[in-house]
Order: sequence, then structure tokens, then C-alpha cells
Amino acid sequence: MSGALYDAPSMIGSAVVDAEWPQDRSQTLQINLPAGLRLDEITFKNVQLGKTGVTDAFQLSGTSTSDVITIDTLIIRDSEFPTMDWANGDIYTLTATSSVVAAGHTFSPTMASTTNDVVIGSGRGAVSYIAEDMVVDRILIIQSTTGGDVLIDTMILDGVKAFEGAFNADYFEIGRVLMENVRIGDDGDIDSADFVIQSSVSINTVYDGVVEEPVFIR
Repeated sequence: MSGALYDAPSMIGSAVVDAEWPQDRSQTLQINLPAGLRLDEITFKNVQLGKTGVTDAFQLSGTSTSDVITIDTLIIRDSEFPTMDWANGDIYTLTATSSVVAAGHTFSPTMASTTNDVVIGSGRGAVSYIAEDMVVDRILIIQSTTGGDVLIDTMILDGVKAFEGAFNADYFEIGRVLMENVRIGDDGDIDSADFVIQSSVSINTVYDGVVEEPVFIR
């Protein structure tokens, strides 16, 4: 539900009051993931995001380099974000197909053979969060406690579209990232990178098929 905060694995949410807009009814969907939690699937399908003044439309964040959100497979398809920024993480294989279009992109990861090909085993006893056909201002997926990693088998963003706010990922470890039919851009300027992978991200293998076009999402 929009305007709700979920402390996983509970499926019962509590109302969110945004510090930025306390006078407004919140439309944020926030999922807090405690350390050690196992999830079989997190899926967002046909979700509309954005609010004037919001910084992050979609946030994925662990707590530190020793307490990360660990994902076997992350799939982002048929989605749109004004900007996308990845930092402080590890990816074994990143595949951005030629259907990924950005108003400028800068990939400057640290190439490392020490990154893990993450495989999440049995989903027995794991929980799943699936949200479809929603309108929210932002989605926050946050590791809420320290003392271990959060383990997610599959995360899918399918038809997630934001008119304002970044896709921001920090403190993560991912086995495989696949991006298909994704558009990124907030200014139509290919000389100003709107899709950035920082040097604090270590990657084993990159397939960079990103096409640069003057995308301007509004």
C-alpha cells in the first residue's frame, strides 16, 4: 500500500509521515529489511513514481560495506528514471542491452576478479513482496539493522517509471544485473552523465550496450 512502512517480514504496514512534507498525506512505500532476512522475491510492476522536490524516487540501500543488501538477480525492464547512480557495492555481471538509452552515461567501476557470483539458495521459509499497478511518490528499500546481510533471490522492476527523483543504490552485492528497455535522462544533454556507476562499485564483467540520446524525462 502507498503511504505505508513495512518492517519485513511483517506484511502489516504502518502509516508514513514524511519529514519533508508533514502536512501532506504520504504516498511513500518503504520496506525496512532487518539483517539476516531472506526474501525469495521483491517485484514492482507497473508502478508510477515521482513528486516535485523528491530526491530519490527509488532507493536501495544497505547500511555499510559490512552490512549490505545481497541480491542474486536484479532485473530492470521497461522502466524510466531521470537519473541513476550506483555506489559502494559489488556486481559480478552487469548487462545493459542496446535498448538502454541514457542522456549521457559514465561507467567508472573498479574491475575486480574478487567480486562474488552471488547465488541465493533455497527459498524455503523466505518471504516475498510484490507490488503491482500502484501510484506512489517514491519507493525506499532500506536495510534497517546491522549484524549481517539481507539476502534476496530475485528483484524485478518492470514498468517502474518516475518523472522526478533518482534511482539511487548504495551498499549492495549483486550477482547479475540485467537492464532492458530502460530510459534515463533529466536534461536532454548527452555531455552530462545521468546514468553513473561510481568507482566505489567493483564489477567482474560489464556488457555496456547503453545508447546515448538526448532523453529528457518530465
